[in-house]
This record gives sequence, C-alpha cells and structure tokens, in this order.
Amino acid sequence: MLLLFSAAAIGAFFSSEEVSEEEQRALAARPVLDSQAYFSGDFYRGWSDFIADHVPYRARFLGMAEKLKSLRELRRDANLVEVNNDIGVAPAEGGDYDRQMLVVLRDRLLEVFKYDENVANYYIDTVNRYAESLPEGIRLYSMLVPMQIEFDEKYRDAADSQKDAIGRLYGSYLPRVECVDAYSLLKAHSGEYAYFRTDHHWTALGAYYGMCAFAETAGFEPIGLERYQKSDVPGYLGYLYRMAPDDSLKRNPDTLSYYLLDGRNNDSTIYYYGDHGEFYSYEAKMIDSGFLGNDVGYGAFLGGDYPMIAVRGDVPGGRVLAVIKDSYGNALIPWLAPYFDSVIAIDPRTFREDFGQMLAERGVTDLLIVDYMKATTLPAFIDYMNAVLTGEDLPAG
Repeated sequence: MLLLFSAAAIGAFFSSEEVSEEEQRALAARPVLDSQAYFSGDFYRGWSDFIADHVPYRARFLGMAEKLKSLRELRRDANLVEVNNDIGVAPAEGGDYDRQMLVVLRDRLLEVFKYDENVANYYIDTVNRYAESLPEGIRLYSMLVPMQIEFDEKYRDAADSQKDAIGRLYGSYLPRVECVDAYSLLKAHSGEYAYFRTDHHWTALGAYYGMCAFAETAGFEPIGLERYQKSDVPGYLGYLYRMAPDDSLKRNPDTLSYYLLDGRNNDSTIYYYGDHGEFYSYEAKMIDSGFLGNDVGYGAFLGGDYPMIAVRGDVPGGRVLAVIKDSYGNALIPWLAPYFDSVIAIDPRTFREDFGQMLAERGVTDLLIVDYMKATTLPAFIDYMNAVLTGEDLPAG
C-alpha cells in the first residue's frame, strides 16, 4: 500500500493537467500552505483531492471503470432526476432557478411537462396583447410545440397532457390569432427521429413537420423532403445530457442532421449588442456547419440565439415573416425561407429595439409566435415576450 501510494503521490506532484475532458470539470489544484489552511485541516484535504485527481493514467482507469459499470449495470429502466429549469432565462433578482424533473432512460432523456394554470393565463394574455397591438394588415399566428414525453406511451403519464394544455391555450386566444396545429403532425410522425434523445429540442426533421403545419395555416405548399440535400453529423450530446450526464446516454449519442435546398442562398444577417448597447451586425450562413461536431451543435441552426437574425428568403417582393421564438424556432426558420422575401427571427430574451418600427421598416406581413410547451410554464420567459412590445429593459437571461 505504501509503494502504491508513493507512486501515485509522486506522479500527481508532476502532473500539469488542469481539466478533465471526460468529466467536463476542473481538476483539483495543488494546495497552498499557509497557517489558516494548516490548522483548519484544509491543506491536508486539499492534498488528498489533488492526488486523487492527478493519479497517473487516471483517464484510462476511469474508462476501465465505466466499462465495468456498464457490464454490471442493474438499474431500473427509468430514473427521475431534478435539475434547473432553464431555457436561457435568468431568475428574478435574488432568486433561484425553478426546478424541473427529467426522466432518464438508457437511450434518451425526457423533460416532464407540468401545467400551471396561472402561468398559462399569463401566456394567453401576452399573445392577446400582440393581437391587440399589431397593425391591422399583419397576420398573427401561434405555434405551440409539444415536448417529446407527450408521444412516449410508457412514460407520458408522468407528465400532464400537453394536448389538453394546447387546446386550452388556443381556445383562449382572441379571434385574430391563427393557431398552428403542430401537435397532430408530430404525433403522426412520432415513430420518426423528430426529437433529439439527449437534447430538449426537436430535430431538423421535427421542425420540417412544424413547417408543414404552419404552411397549412399560412397558405403555402410545402416543398417535399426529397428535394433537399441531407447531411448527418454523428456523436452529438445535447443540452439535457449536460444537465444530467449518464454513461448509457454517452454510449448512445444523437445524430444532428441538417437539410439544404439546391439553389437557395443560405444567407443571413446576425444582429447583436456591443458592450455599450450598440446594435451591430455581420453576415453569416443560415445553417453554419462550423458548429457541428461539438457540444453546441444545435447552434448550426442560425448560429444560435441572437437578438435578431434576418434570413434571406427565396421570394423577392413576397411576404415578410417575423418570428418571435424560443430556440425551437432556430431549426424551424431555415425551412420557412423558401416561401418568403425574408424571415426576421426575434429572440425576446435579448431583443430591445423598437418593435413597431422594425415591423414597419421591414415591411412585415406575417408574425409567428413559436414556443415549445415548457416556455408556457416560465413566467420569466413570458416577461421577455412582453418586453418586446413595451421596450422594457429586463435583466439579461
């Protein structure tokens, strides 16, 4: 034992590693000796942590341990874990993030939907405020996208009915709001790869069915998938995996796919704020393959979440669509570009320009509000939706 400990201690002393890529965390630093640390015992505990984190060939031993664990794994089919309820929205000042439940399966993670009538009423009131505020000539749509657990027959009873919740929200809108039935198409294609298994987003294929549902309401004919060129990038571990990492999920990563239509320009302009509130812009690709193959792979769609993104459409002089969206809109908007002069994506969490002026200057003819059902349970996110109309400056999410 003395020989083993001595070898580990000597090897650790000369280690220069600072980060464990396998565990996605910083390794313990070499402790500094001072009187306070010595007498409190922190110095000795620090050395113990340092040696444990810097044992020679530690990464190899971890890999061997993971394989042994997988061979003797006897856990239940599903576990429930509690994590931060966060889609890029900061909690109220001085408050903590709300908590939410995830169902952890061997090959996927499922967010659990819990209906909150008070927050749902707030969401309804906010959409109706848009209906009352928009100029008469602009058509207004609402698309609520169900979460994956709704279509899992084995585990959907762990959550509230999203079909009922969507029906209740849609039934409470003002007559001006045109409701997009994404639910029915996603249910009809629930056996397909419409949602990621390690991420809370829908896939590009799921977003395609969302576009088809919107086309039926907005009045255009969808282009068939066969006319698109599909590219697949394997090995994607998404946002939910980072919230609840699990060995079996790591062994079953997602494939992130994207589709490009022959002949379309794939161009967009991204707008963002500088350190002092200046509104800057730069040219970028609507679908940027530079984001693929890493843990922010979903950023391939529109480059991620920005205050405003203007996508070049394929119908010069045609209708102009503005989209108030959460990140589900990022995968949807590339499918919409072929049918409009331009598509203007607005992220309410960061957009602070004059909304009415933007609508007039851009010649907007249609406005779509698209959110996945979790957003209808988050008052902080709905605050930002209201702030787009009022121009109120809320804390950044």
